[in-house]
Amino acid sequence: MSIPGEQTGREGAHSEHGVVVIDDDTPEGKVAVLRVGRVVAHADPGDITVVDRSSLFRGQMVLLASYPGGQAGVVIVTSVHTALDLAELHLHGGAAVAAGVPAGDLRRVTSLVHGDYVVSGPWLGRVVHILDEVDVLFDDGCVCRVDPAVAHQLEVVVGEDLNTMRRNMSSLLYPGQRVCAAAVATGQESVFQASQWFRRRDCRRRNAHVEGTVAKVEIGVVFVRWVASAHLGTDQDLLRESAPQAMIWMGRRLPHPLTFFDSGDECCWAVTDRCFFRRRDHHHRRRDVKFERPMSVAGMRTTADVLWQDGTRQHGLPSTSLAPFHTHVDEFVPGHRVVRLAAAVDAAGDKDGPAIADANGAAARSGVVRSLDVADQTVRVSWLKAAAPGEEPSEVECDETVSAYDLNKDLDHDIFYGDIVIRRRHGGSESGGRTEATAPATQGNQEVVGAVADDLSWVGRVVDICDAYVQVKWGNGNTSKQDNGGSNVDDEEDNNDNSALITNCGQEGVVHVDDCVRKEKIAGGVANGDGSFHFVQFDMVQSPSDHHYLEDTSQGIGGGKKWTKRVQKEWKILENCLPETIYVLAFEDRMDLLRAAMVGAAGTPYQDGLFFFDMQLPPCYPAMPPQVCYRSFGLRVNPNLDKSGTVCLSLLDTFAGEGTELWSPASSTLLQVLVSIQGLVLTEQPYYNETGYEEMIGKPEGARNALPYGENVYVLNLRTMLHLLRRPPAGFEALVRDHFRRRARFVLRACETYMQGCPIGMLDADARTTAAESGQRPCSAGLRLALTGILPRLVEVFTEIDADGCEQFDRLRDSLGAAPPPYSPASN
Repeated sequence: MSIPGEQTGREGAHSEHGVVVIDDDTPEGKVAVLRVGRVVAHADPGDITVVDRSSLFRGQMVLLASYPGGQAGVVIVTSVHTALDLAELHLHGGAAVAAGVPAGDLRRVTSLVHGDYVVSGPWLGRVVHILDEVDVLFDDGCVCRVDPAVAHQLEVVVGEDLNTMRRNMSSLLYPGQRVCAAAVATGQESVFQASQWFRRRDCRRRNAHVEGTVAKVEIGVVFVRWVASAHLGTDQDLLRESAPQAMIWMGRRLPHPLTFFDSGDECCWAVTDRCFFRRRDHHHRRRDVKFERPMSVAGMRTTADVLWQDGTRQHGLPSTSLAPFHTHVDEFVPGHRVVRLAAAVDAAGDKDGPAIADANGAAARSGVVRSLDVADQTVRVSWLKAAAPGEEPSEVECDETVSAYDLNKDLDHDIFYGDIVIRRRHGGSESGGRTEATAPATQGNQEVVGAVADDLSWVGRVVDICDAYVQVKWGNGNTSKQDNGGSNVDDEEDNNDNSALITNCGQEGVVHVDDCVRKEKIAGGVANGDGSFHFVQFDMVQSPSDHHYLEDTSQGIGGGKKWTKRVQKEWKILENCLPETIYVLAFEDRMDLLRAAMVGAAGTPYQDGLFFFDMQLPPCYPAMPPQVCYRSFGLRVNPNLDKSGTVCLSLLDTFAGEGTELWSPASSTLLQVLVSIQGLVLTEQPYYNETGYEEMIGKPEGARNALPYGENVYVLNLRTMLHLLRRPPAGFEALVRDHFRRRARFVLRACETYMQGCPIGMLDADARTTAAESGQRPCSAGLRLALTGILPRLVEVFTEIDADGCEQFDRLRDSLGAAPPPYSPASN
């Protein structure tokens, strides 16, 4: 798959080189390639070859392109090197000018581009938009200066498609381009007529000038989003209150108020970019006496150094040997700070969220990742000695191999390779003063800007990680070690939407009332004569105090007689047609609210788990779909079920879709929503629910990520069980207790089978292996370690509720002290 920003073509054939771009007019099945002459061509993916990946950035996660199922690595900060081949400008590629020119010897058309980091006094910001000031030279010698506010009205006369230009390639216009004024309505002045004119008297006949040549491009106005301050740090609320204005004039007669510090990760060089030599006397001298004409980047060669998950380093790897690595699974690499997830749910207190504590409930100590075994999902961690209150841990206490599923990133110490950090100044002084521990000015390999024009000592980049410390190269060139403590700045350009989105919720999720077989309703949750308990699949009770939408009355409650009639119809459908593994409560005093529970299906990582959803019907229902919130306990068990409780489903209008994927007021129902969640979200391989990841089904990179994702989901399923037994949702206390009393022995049998090596999702309803298990890769050692830690707590809580088969639990508890026997499908 071609990725926007990749360089394509044939090795050595610069005229065929291009860069993959996003083009709305690209036919289905084609890839848009911007050629050297800035002409877009649409090619079959199989007909293009990647010749360079100049978009690699410092701190980026990568895989070996030849082994996408292998370990990941991180691009080391000082290791990305790009050499460029340059050519004269020509529609089909001009004559070569120079080869192998270091990127540092070149400059772009304008001094700043979209994404650059800049400094103004004590403020650090990022360029989000630029308006150019353009001088146009006409054939008669007249020159007009087009104001930044109207320069967008200039149109290229021939050859180039500005609609598909990369926005971070500096100005879309450059010296030498032929331009004309965009058409205007009768009686309005064209962009040339309204501009400032120079040189000749007859230039006053401005309406006679319709086409000219760009002679010079300068930045006129820059819009900046301020991300940090030397005095206020990175607190976004404080920054918004005190930051300078976002719009900054950069006129030619004004002193530049911004100092360039560094480029953003997307501000890479690419084929088709226009450039100049920084020092022309050392290179090819241009002879045009009117203005300097830029050159075009015709070819590139990028190399990088990579630190791999197993702790090894490789240097000078060609960029084509690496592939960008994107996953929503936590991937640990050497240098990551981590904390251990506690097996005991009690450590979480009364708040939703994963328990992060030691066995005694104290705050967990922090550790540094040394290496990770991808196949086993085990991590070698150096745990740090606890520090005195108010101090940061700095000494290594011991090393330990633990399960990757028992670790979380330490968000209090999340500075990493490539991060930009600042040292806050105290006392309001521009120079001198006390500094404190670093705090990232922006996260995730974003290259940042320097500080004040004459003082860059307060902002720098992390270049290495040494146990509890990070090594920072500051803007003034000095390098120092700092405590790894700080907080990340939210990047407002990144929507941080990690939710995967289901868009294929079509006819298979539709249930029609006429097709349902009417069920006999059991009158309430009662104990039968044989001692078993039956929970009514649909019932009406009083609204619970813990319902997510209980206090949400902003839109009002109910919507009149028509609304009430529709809700009652929905209730009847639910009463008659619910699948056996879905339960719903409606509320007599709040007709707009419902609460649903569903049981995880056999053969999935969700097997025997319970999953709860709160729903609210808006007053305009069914014109709008219901609101749905998942009770997550702070655990993300699925790409479509966010920790916040958001359910990402096109049927709920939480993601774009089309046709039957979307909510239809005429035909969609609450039953359809519930069946869709159970059938399309809680699936056998939830990893592929991530947006676009279905393309990786059957590919090595897909299997590499899907297997550990499924194992981690199963561990989260077990942790969710512990949360539910401790705090069951109101109204469903009896269901939670009865379900786990009946299914506890199957939950523990599944754990035993997985500890013996059975792959996740290969068990039937009785927790015995299925025929589909044959030939599958066994589960990882990391999963077995995680289960060893969580099983004692499961045995304890199942014993407390007198679960069926309690006599087997003691045997299981005793067996945890010994190594699990070798896995054999026949033994199950």
